Amino acid sequence: MHALKVIVTGASSGIGAASAAALAASGAELVLLDLNQPPADTPHPFIQVDIADPASIQAAAEALRAHGPFQGLCNIAGIPPRTDNQNALLQINTLGNIALAEAVLDQLSDGASVVSLASRAGSRWQQNPERVTALLECRLGDELAPLLARFPCTEGEAYEWSKEGVIVWSMRRSIAHIRKLRFNTVSPAAVATPILDHFLQAFAARSGPAEKYVGRSARPEEIGAAVAFLASPQSSWINGIDLCMDGGVSADLQLRTYG
Repeated sequence: MHALKVIVTGASSGIGAASAAALAASGAELVLLDLNQPPADTPHPFIQVDIADPASIQAAAEALRAHGPFQGLCNIAGIPPRTDNQNALLQINTLGNIALAEAVLDQLSDGASVVSLASRAGSRWQQNPERVTALLECRLGDELAPLLARFPCTEGEAYEWSKEGVIVWSMRRSIAHIRKLRFNTVSPAAVATPILDHFLQAFAARSGPAEKYVGRSARPEEIGAAVAFLASPQSSWINGIDLCMDGGVSADLQLRTYG
């Protein structure tokens, strides 16, 4: 039986590195993509890519042809909300990840799985169809100033919007490719990575539920294990879902409104 071959973006740190580790532990063969170099002792092939740059994505997609075909793509790369980075959030987290996925679709075998990292911050996608649709009509590198003027937002709101776009794009693709490929998203709440402070600052009004109810944030390896499962044949009948990973916080919030 041939080993699973999986592309992992954002693989040099955080959830991307944890996802790669979980996949490798299951016996998968990996090709790692990131802007930053992975640790020197990484045994997997590495291709540098800037998912904010269409030319870099195309070069990476061509380089991947030497390693494929693949049975999985884990789209983990992304950036957190920072001061005045609304444009970068939409370009990288949504349009860049979409562009990378679309560039390698023809290298995915029948039955392959595409797993994209979303966020609980994107959970209100159903309430924001106009702005999500408008974003998904754009392409990486488009001038987004008119879009941001039409839908003014803070950095935190732009992060929410960027992840709403990932969820809706993934669901749309799950239907468009329903007989060939699977598309799912993983949506964690707070995760204990080096960039956690950026999220706590951007979402100060909503920070703390996991610590209050569960006593801690998620560990990267917990999220990585779920990504690895959705990328594997063991999840073969799971398609078009957004997997909430918040330790039970959403259950509490839903029950409060249920009565």
